[in-house]
Amino acid sequence: MIPGLINAAWSLSLRGAEKKYQHALRHPTDAQRELLLTLTTHNAKTSFGRDHDFGRIKSIDDFRQQVPLGDYTTHEPYIKRIQQGQSNVLTKDPVTHLIPTSGSSGARKLIPHTKSLQAQFDMALGPWVRDLFRRFPGSAKGQAYWSVSPSIPNDEQSEVTVGFQDDTDYLSPIGRLFVRHLLAVPSDVRHITETDQFWRATALHLLAAEGLSLISVWHPSYLDRLLDVLAEQWRDLLDELPSKRANRLRQTKPDAIHEIWPQLALVSVWADASAALPFERVKERMPGIGFQAKGLLSTEGWTTIPYQGQ
Repeated sequence: MIPGLINAAWSLSLRGAEKKYQHALRHPTDAQRELLLTLTTHNAKTSFGRDHDFGRIKSIDDFRQQVPLGDYTTHEPYIKRIQQGQSNVLTKDPVTHLIPTSGSSGARKLIPHTKSLQAQFDMALGPWVRDLFRRFPGSAKGQAYWSVSPSIPNDEQSEVTVGFQDDTDYLSPIGRLFVRHLLAVPSDVRHITETDQFWRATALHLLAAEGLSLISVWHPSYLDRLLDVLAEQWRDLLDELPSKRANRLRQTKPDAIHEIWPQLALVSVWADASAALPFERVKERMPGIGFQAKGLLSTEGWTTIPYQGQ
């Protein structure tokens, strides 16, 4: 009852973001042009903006001519300056965090995070979550396991904070307020550095969450590993649970997903490219559970979202 009310309140708080998104969907060219010119105008006097003459950009074609394609190495000198405490380098807005990411190739990278970027995450989260709760209403009735990204150890010297304390930091303050009351696995678990202890603690919290209704993780191989831990350590894990919950689970098996989490309505996870095969494997291991192919979420921004079955 209480989780359902909290999710309903959270969804209501995201209504404005969905309305803006629906308007942009009806006018995509205008929305993209307005966003591009807003960004270049706002950041025209940054180091990057001056180096690429943002002040002269009045159209998409201008942007293509002024700003050549680049990769992380193109931006790394600017990011080094941000690490040293310089402001107005890549963005006019202050950089609140540098987020470490392994990326899809190469060594670890540090991605600048600002309040403007935070607002853009919220703009994508709004339509996704509201659509998710409409299409899979059972997912809003209980606790949730949210894992956006793995915790990456940091030994960088930086004047700007490196990394978030937990995944809910990607949410707005009101979003964090709602979601933290629903977490099946406490945020501090992601900071356990010993691998076996991390998997065991995560599995234990999930087993204790009888009312789990939603799992949202990044790569399906991550969830596949969690299911392996349940199977490998089933008896030992049950010994650490409260007796009432443990006795109930002793009547079932670690692969009986519906009996372990009778309210589990949805798993949201990556399903494309290298995630395609492990996605199918996890679906086979969790028969009867709804699955949603998650859009492409990266540290730099939200690229695609599932919406209205697309």
